[in-house]
Amino acid sequence: MSVKINSLSEKEIRDIGDAFADFQYAESEFGMGYLGKGRQAVSDYICAVAKGFFNSGKSYGAILSKLKVPYIYVGMVAVRKEYQGKGFMRKVLEIAFEEGRRQAVPVVLDTDAVLKKNKYEHLGMKCVVTQHFTDGVELYGMVYEPDNIPKEWKSEIVLEDMRILSSSNKNVWDRFAPVYSSFVTGTPGNKRAYESMYKRIKAVITDKEVLELATGPGVIARQVADEAKKMTATDYDVSARKLLLT
Repeated sequence: MSVKINSLSEKEIRDIGDAFADFQYAESEFGMGYLGKGRQAVSDYICAVAKGFFNSGKSYGAILSKLKVPYIYVGMVAVRKEYQGKGFMRKVLEIAFEEGRRQAVPVVLDTDAVLKKNKYEHLGMKCVVTQHFTDGVELYGMVYEPDNIPKEWKSEIVLEDMRILSSSNKNVWDRFAPVYSSFVTGTPGNKRAYESMYKRIKAVITDKEVLELATGPGVIARQVADEAKKMTATDYDVSARKLLLT
C-alpha cells in the first residue's frame, strides 16, 4: 500500500532530516555524514531536499506543465567512477537530446551542484531557473532546446509567459480589492454569515496576539480587532493593504 503525500509541515520535514542524521551506521561507514560537518548539517541538507519535493511547482518542468508545453524529463544521470572523464555523460544525455529532437520538445533536468550545472551547460544545456532552499542548497533547472521546437516553447518566451500569467493573477486581486468588502457582506445572507463568523472568532482570540494573513481590505480584522490583545493583519496585494489602512 502506498500513500501520496501532497504537503508536509515544517516539523514533519525536520523529522525527516533528523531521521537521516540520527541513523546509526557501522563503525567503518560514513553514510550521509560526508554532506557536512556533523549531525545538523546532514539534517539541514535532507530538510532542504524534502522541501524541494514540495516546491517543485517552481521548477522549470512545473512551469512547462502549467503552460501545457510537452517536454522530456531526465530524472537522474549518474556515471560510475571508472567511466568518468571518458565522454559517457555526453553519450547518455545524447539519448535524451535525440528523443527531444525527434519529438521536437525541450529536454529538462534538475541538478543541485554548480559543477554539475557547468558540466551540463558544456554539454549543450542552459540553466533557466534557480531555486534556493537553504544556505548551500540550490536546485538548478536545466533545459536543452532542439532547433526544431516551436519558438513559443523557447525558455525566454516560456518564462515571460509565466511572468505575465502570474502578474495577471495578481491583477485580478488588484481589481477586486476595492469592491471586496461590499461583495462579501452586501447581501442579507452573507451579512448574517459574517456576523456569525465574527462571534466565533472573538471567542477564540480574546486577549491573544493575532496575525491574519491574506486579510484583503480587513473585512474580518476590523470587526474582531477590539477583542484581541494585539491584531496584525496583512495582505500580499498592495491595493488591499492601502484599503486596510484607510
